[in-house]
Amino acid sequence: MDLRHITKDPPQWLLMSMLMILFLLVTLIAYGAALWHGFAPVDDWFLITQNLSVQGLSWENIKNVFTSYDPELYIPLVFLSFQANYLMGGLDPFGFHLVNLILHAGNALLVMGLLRMLTRNRLISVLTGLIFAVHPLHTEAVVWIAGRKDLLSTFFSLLTIIFYLRYREQSRWAYALSILFFLLALLSKAVAITIPAILILIDYCLEERPLTKKFFLDKIPYVLLSTIFIIIALAGKQRVIGDSNILETILVAAKSTVFYLQKMVMPTGLTITYMQNDQITALSPEFLISLLISLGLIVASVWALLKKRWIAFGILFYLITLAPTYLNARKGGTVFFAVDRYAYLPSIGLLFLLAGALTLLSERIQRKIILPAALCMGLVMIILSRSQTNTWATPETLYTHAQEVYPETVLTYVDLAELNRKKGKYAEAFEFLKQGMQYGDSIFLHLSAGRLYANTGDIPAAVGEFEKARTMDPQNPEPLFSLGSLEEQKGDQKTAENYYKQAAVLDESYVAAFVKLGEFAFERGEIDIAQTYFEDALTWNPNADTANLGMGKLLLQKGQTDLAEKHFQKVLALNAYDLDALLALAEIALAQNRKDEARGYAERMLKQDGRHDRAHQILEEIGL
Repeated sequence: MDLRHITKDPPQWLLMSMLMILFLLVTLIAYGAALWHGFAPVDDWFLITQNLSVQGLSWENIKNVFTSYDPELYIPLVFLSFQANYLMGGLDPFGFHLVNLILHAGNALLVMGLLRMLTRNRLISVLTGLIFAVHPLHTEAVVWIAGRKDLLSTFFSLLTIIFYLRYREQSRWAYALSILFFLLALLSKAVAITIPAILILIDYCLEERPLTKKFFLDKIPYVLLSTIFIIIALAGKQRVIGDSNILETILVAAKSTVFYLQKMVMPTGLTITYMQNDQITALSPEFLISLLISLGLIVASVWALLKKRWIAFGILFYLITLAPTYLNARKGGTVFFAVDRYAYLPSIGLLFLLAGALTLLSERIQRKIILPAALCMGLVMIILSRSQTNTWATPETLYTHAQEVYPETVLTYVDLAELNRKKGKYAEAFEFLKQGMQYGDSIFLHLSAGRLYANTGDIPAAVGEFEKARTMDPQNPEPLFSLGSLEEQKGDQKTAENYYKQAAVLDESYVAAFVKLGEFAFERGEIDIAQTYFEDALTWNPNADTANLGMGKLLLQKGQTDLAEKHFQKVLALNAYDLDALLALAEIALAQNRKDEARGYAERMLKQDGRHDRAHQILEEIGL
């Protein structure tokens, strides 16, 4: 056996195994600290810890994830992956983080494979794949568990493109697989709707296929799927996207485009929130310069379509895959000009440009200069990614880092104030709100201040803050609901109910408002009206504990004990020591002579409240 031949050209399986180990290893080095993080304070609670639909694999849960939003995105495949995590390790965040890391390593491998197919250069494709693997700009998508939607959608998008390229090599079975992967990408996140445009770019810019009938026919299945999911996506987004005029949208899009370019080259100063406080106008230097650079990119891509199509492909890949995120800038009355994870898929276009440029260099330069330079750059990126990962360790570190990096982001001060308010540190909370006021007025500052004043007993001041918030954004239901809560505390149920109704009209998905209206109707004995309100609440969030509790009590009064018990059990699944649910279940069990169950519920009630009279009575009735 010629051992020298094996050394120079190892078997394909061995080479791939080595690359898989390498990519997983660098991913763990860069972001591995996330394995010991908990759930993040941003969306993880709503999508996972308080979402019963992902806590177990059942037909009901599967039906729920395929028939609901998150609340604005349609991501059933992501929820299914959360269900798999739950089956393997419950709500232990370690397993959730581990899956994210593996997915990211897999994406980096696919980036390497795609670039290998497009550039025909093994060394450069490996290096650019490794850059994708450790780039700090990808930290948010990797270490934030809810960022899995970007990881999973990118994973299947890359497979869609790779198998389409296989199809172009006369492999018809690959075409079917490509369409299947595209469907899976869309079920992970609708941002994959841009992939048909990428396939067109591949055929026109890289394959240089003539624009014949067949050129367009094989894109039809992808376009049809994209159209369907655009409709689905808009149905979820219409409740959360704020109104923006065309000029404002263009200016913020230009700023976002340039921002991500800058962070790809110089990935420092990254954080969770990039809030736009200053006025959005074309006369502002930041927007004017960004607009000119963005227009320059478009002009460059048009020129490249005539001269250097591979350059056009890279630029247009970046712009097209980034385009859907432009509509997410304004939410309510707030503008966010960038979100790190939005650059996850678009960055591949920029890496293609890098790979294409490097392949033009001689093999000697690639090995003697590019390889050492890439290793040094990779080391720097790993250090930056590790540092950025550590900022996600706790809510305090996350928001404190955001405050330090982008002190003008008002929302960060609100987050820090809320953290301290919930801990009872009211003085510290007020101080953060004062600091936030220095960077601009915001409805969120007044809402947080209102909650603080309410907690300290200063009701008139709380009302004043909520009224200010209401004036600033008349379409926001939160100030109305908060005013309703204050009126309810004062005993003015009629006024409170009026505020809740106004909030529900402004936002048909406002679960808390519907629950309150349901509770008031139930107290008045208007059972059918109350049931309608509770059903509305549960339609938007089947896991809302207050909605399930209210529906359980209503069904129990109607004599539908079995259905009522299911709702009470849902409440306990979210809060194992909810006294109202425990009492209701104990009474049901006692009435049906299920003494052991009644005893268990009563004992749990006493763990929460040792003086609970009815719990003691139930135990006495059972005979303890």
